[in-house]
Amino acid sequence: MVKEKEQEKRRDEIGQTPNKH
Repeated sequence: MVKEKEQEKRRDEIGQTPNKH
């Protein structure tokens, strides 16, 4: 869902590398 995608983006922004932009 959109919410899950948003959370994943935020998690990537926090520590992981921005793989899915």
